[in-house]
Amino acid sequence: MSRLVVGLAVAAAFPASLLLVPSGGELAALRLETGHPEEARRILESRRAAGDRSAVHTEMLARVRARQGDLPGSIGLLEELAAARPQDTSVLESLARLYHEADRTEDHAGALERLQDRQPTVERQRQLVTLQGELGRPAQQLAALAALIDRFDAGDVADFLLLARLQAEQGRPRDALATYRKLAGRHPQALDASIVAAEMRLRLDTRDAEGALERGRGWLAARPGELSQAAPMLAAALAMGGRADLAVALLEPFAGGPAPAAPVLAASIQVLVDAGRLEDAVHRVETLPPTATSTPELQHLRLRVALAAGRTGLALDVARGIGLDRLPPELLADVLSAALAARRQDVLDLADTSLRTRLASGDPLLAARTALALGDAAGARRWSAAAARAGMPPGRWLELAGVLQQLGDTDGTLQWLRRAADAPDAKAAPGDIARLYLALGRAEEGRDRLERLRREAPSPAADEAWALLATVSGRHAQVATWLDGEAAQDRPAGLYRDLYHLAMQARAHPLAVRAAERLQAVARSDSDRLLLAEALIASGRAGDALRQLRGLAHRGPLDADRRFALLLAAWRQGEPVADELRRACLERLGDTRRGADPGPEIATLFELRAHGDLVPLLEPLAAREPGRWLGAFAEAATASDQKPRLLALWTKLGLSGTVPPELRLQLAHGLLDAGKRAPAERILRLLAADAPREAPVVRQLLFVWGPRPTAEQLDWLAARARQARPAERAGWMRDLVERGAAARAVEVYRASARQDPGPEPLDAYLEALAALGDPAQLAGALREIAAAPPPGAPLARLARQARQLGDPALERRLLERALAEDGSDPALQRDLGLLAYRQRDAAAAQRYLEAFVARTGGDAETHRTLGELRLQRGETESARRSFRAALAALERPVAPGHDADALRASLLHRLGRHDEAIRQYEALLAGRPQDAHLRADYVAMLLELGETRRAHLLLSAR
Repeated sequence: MSRLVVGLAVAAAFPASLLLVPSGGELAALRLETGHPEEARRILESRRAAGDRSAVHTEMLARVRARQGDLPGSIGLLEELAAARPQDTSVLESLARLYHEADRTEDHAGALERLQDRQPTVERQRQLVTLQGELGRPAQQLAALAALIDRFDAGDVADFLLLARLQAEQGRPRDALATYRKLAGRHPQALDASIVAAEMRLRLDTRDAEGALERGRGWLAARPGELSQAAPMLAAALAMGGRADLAVALLEPFAGGPAPAAPVLAASIQVLVDAGRLEDAVHRVETLPPTATSTPELQHLRLRVALAAGRTGLALDVARGIGLDRLPPELLADVLSAALAARRQDVLDLADTSLRTRLASGDPLLAARTALALGDAAGARRWSAAAARAGMPPGRWLELAGVLQQLGDTDGTLQWLRRAADAPDAKAAPGDIARLYLALGRAEEGRDRLERLRREAPSPAADEAWALLATVSGRHAQVATWLDGEAAQDRPAGLYRDLYHLAMQARAHPLAVRAAERLQAVARSDSDRLLLAEALIASGRAGDALRQLRGLAHRGPLDADRRFALLLAAWRQGEPVADELRRACLERLGDTRRGADPGPEIATLFELRAHGDLVPLLEPLAAREPGRWLGAFAEAATASDQKPRLLALWTKLGLSGTVPPELRLQLAHGLLDAGKRAPAERILRLLAADAPREAPVVRQLLFVWGPRPTAEQLDWLAARARQARPAERAGWMRDLVERGAAARAVEVYRASARQDPGPEPLDAYLEALAALGDPAQLAGALREIAAAPPPGAPLARLARQARQLGDPALERRLLERALAEDGSDPALQRDLGLLAYRQRDAAAAQRYLEAFVARTGGDAETHRTLGELRLQRGETESARRSFRAALAALERPVAPGHDADALRASLLHRLGRHDEAIRQYEALLAGRPQDAHLRADYVAMLLELGETRRAHLLLSAR
């Protein structure tokens, strides 16, 4: 029974327990809440797969997917649920959040719009405004803003301003003005100058210019304390709206007062510039009181105004006053560009390296140009390289090429020049392209590129640039055809002038004529007609050139230089204008105002053979500049038979101390050639007064005086000798001797020997004594010298003179003094030994000769003499050795001579070779039968040999 009860109880409890087991959705929720989202998702995904589409399970599965990061899957479920339950705002809110998390802005905005339709709120409307802005939908954003402000009666100041801006951007300025009025009604305290400025711009857009001006004036009048900040802002609004004139009108009452605020002053000057009233702006800047220009803003504005007005000089002076280092980068760049264009080196010099470095950070190419102008080639290279690396716009490639060309970088110049020529905007500067190609000497390449540019982008500028390059590169016929096909008025005069000069340089004279004709048709000036005349002359059309020249007579004064050149060229081409050319030359030479070189006119007068006209013209020129004009004057004076004027000028210049000595010497030669000996001698004497003895002018003077000068001329020579130093004095003394004044030379020596002796004058003194022909006086002088020889006296030479005088005792004293002073000279020992032998001083002779032989080996005569001395002492064998040495010396190859042969004969005798000695003497005597010394030596030998009869026959045959 009890078991039955238990069984029934269990059976009854089982269904009840089933009610306590959680269902699938509840189990999934339980798993999700207990931190097991994967298991919860598995349960919910399996139920959905089984067909469960209930809202609870679908929403729960969407939440699980979102928690696991599967936003697309979650959004898909909620979109399905929202479609099934469109009025369920909670689903839409969840979907909007997921759209926002997934960055699906457009879907987010759509969800918020549907929510606003069902349950509108101010916050959600503000979100819609933001989202429409992010989506770039100005119309939808404007509508959302309008709803926020009008429908919800909300919106802060920023909302009103945004709405007005959107309305203005969509071309609804009147609606924007209405929005500003609403803003003023709801937030009057928020109005400021920026809002009023925007409102004034809108009034301009609605063509209510007066209303805009009055709105600004009313605002400023109501708030005088805000004038310095508000007035510039309101004026800028008018100027930016295209009505700078209204901005001027708005500010004038405040800027023209006694003490205007600096911001108002600056704004008034700026709007004057904006209105195109540059001179008024400059005037206001220049009339500002010093205190007003003390602020950097006004100083910079003053500089900008001057630059804008084209007042470069004023602008650069202002910049110097401010200091380049205190300028902002963009203004510094403008100032340096203006200084480069104006070549204001004083301003460029202020741009030191640090300043250029600062400039280079913004505009390295301008920094390079500035460095180049300052001679800083290294800086220019560095910054031009930086500019190349910086990737400049194509519009500045040519500028870089120009800098590189000035730096001598041909490869770099060509690289950037070619890029510029090939760039799409090359048509903007074909003239600059042509000029660079011309500067590089690459006219052909430039011409080819310009031809392509003419085909691809035809323009007058491309035609003109091509014509310049084609002229230089030899396409003269093509350029001429192009010129013939154009109306002269279609091109600027500068083009024809450039073509003229290039054609003249290329010797394309017919093309130069065409260019000059076009130029004359356009400019019609006298100077241009002269260009045409020059081209005609160069083309060999002198007659046509003269007609052009004649056509200028009634137009006023001509360019005298070009007129002269044209007349000269016409005369050389055979035109009969010699008289006119001559008059033109004389007129130009007589015009003291010219201050030009007279050379061309003088050369032309020589060509015209107008020598008579040249003489009075050249004479003063030759007197002032003889080195240049004296030859021309001489030619003219000679050709016109006016040689006395020439000789007079030669004399005057030759006696002048201002003329170079070389020219004065030439003038003296000229006077001598002309037979004017007296003035020539005066010139030569002046030139020789301080000249060295060997100077050409001294030699010339002595030549003029001849071999027998006058007493006065000899006095001049003697005076120069006394004044000279010893070495040169000797030369002057010899000059006196050569000219028959040996006695004067002796006097010069004796007068100066004590104070300034020297060996050179001593020689000249002895030569003078010898020239006098008085042996006793010469011998006396030699004795005086031997008694007390001056330092450096040539004693050996004096000894030879004593020998010539026949005074052996004096000769020996001089030789002994010489040997005492210079014991190293073996020649003195030889001379003394031979002299002692002749004086029969055997001991001295042997001593000197043996010393000589010991030092030099001896010669034939010394060996022979030593042999004689030894023979006298009975030293027969020793004597024979000496004789053999003497004979051996004679056998050595020497120049043959009588003395050597006579010595050989004597030695053969001493060596016992008597037959050979006799033959030698016979041969010598046959050659010199009258030689008494030779005959005496031969007779002495015969007597020694006992040939008495033969000796007597020789003596009787004399």
